[in-house]
Amino acid sequence: MDFNGSGGGNELHNNQFYPSEESKPLLGDISTQQPPPEGNNNHKAGPCSKRSLLHSSSGMRYKLLQEGDIQVCVVKHPRTFLSKIFTSKYLRRWEPHHLTLTDSSLVSATPTGYMEAPLSYSTIEDLQLLSWDNAPKYCVQLSIPGGTVLLQAANSYLRDQWFHSLQWKKKIYKYRKVLNNPSRWDVVLKEIRALVDMALISPLQDESIHQAPLHIISTLLAENTNLSAQDHENIIVAIAPLLENNHPPPDLCEFFCKHCRERPRSMVVIEVFTPVVQRILKHNMDFGKCPRLRLFTQEYILALNELNAGMEVVKKFIHSMHGPTGQCPHPRVLPNLVAVCLAAIYSCYEEFINRCVQFTGFPTHETRFTPWDRRDNMQPGHHG
Repeated sequence: MDFNGSGGGNELHNNQFYPSEESKPLLGDISTQQPPPEGNNNHKAGPCSKRSLLHSSSGMRYKLLQEGDIQVCVVKHPRTFLSKIFTSKYLRRWEPHHLTLTDSSLVSATPTGYMEAPLSYSTIEDLQLLSWDNAPKYCVQLSIPGGTVLLQAANSYLRDQWFHSLQWKKKIYKYRKVLNNPSRWDVVLKEIRALVDMALISPLQDESIHQAPLHIISTLLAENTNLSAQDHENIIVAIAPLLENNHPPPDLCEFFCKHCRERPRSMVVIEVFTPVVQRILKHNMDFGKCPRLRLFTQEYILALNELNAGMEVVKKFIHSMHGPTGQCPHPRVLPNLVAVCLAAIYSCYEEFINRCVQFTGFPTHETRFTPWDRRDNMQPGHHG
């Protein structure tokens, strides 16, 4: 590695850098189409514009770093001419560290020297790449109160990988803090949209890039149950682009189930939930490992049945999902549909039988009912 540095430490702030993403406000002013009133299924434009298509990036892609070896140098901001001499390139010292990027801080496997204490993301004021002439090669600059931390990688690709990984960790940490204590829901909705867009445009390739925002939002919804129906729809529309290639986490499935039960005629059921359920039916391998996905699929089909000519809508949906057995390219669709239907029937009859046993001491076979007509008997938290 080239450890040749520049002159005084204050030159870190007097030269040109690559543009910093941290200079942009966390709160993105991103608008989305407002959904039409419930029950209006004749609108032409769906509520969810495919923002993921607008943000598809074609540049270099990087794997999200969780840990790695890197050279570390800390430069204190010089105040006098003498301090400039002591912080010059001739006296600057680099230390090798194996750093771990945790959810809240940068931690060294050998907590000594510059990295004796973890470096919290909250203390990082700015994050940039060094680019001026004669600057140390392949360096990322972290501006902290009272000084600057330099991280030097082995090559430009690793430098950029460290830069984007640190930037992601820092921003996702900030969003967790912001959305953990919501005050105004109009502000929260803007933060959610900005969080989703950040995930869509990230050059990082990792499952957690889309899953982390979904888990943050599902936690937010689980802790705030007194939202209006309009808030529900706005949040569902905002996170829809992340669901195009990802299954919703369990808590988010509960939220979707609640919306299907309370507003089955809402247009987001058709516009947003349909592609999500289609993906579940095509790609799910075992509902036993993810029962809430099955319950969400079940509630979605029940919501379709509540529409005008509901049974025909359900039949068309099933027909669109599965073609002739020998030609259907998705062999998991039919077994998954059967599993959903059997679980729905079982849950209805199980509650009925349990009530009979409770009041009569033995099950009865005299009462007959159709599971589709006994929707109220289905417990949201029950899994067959």
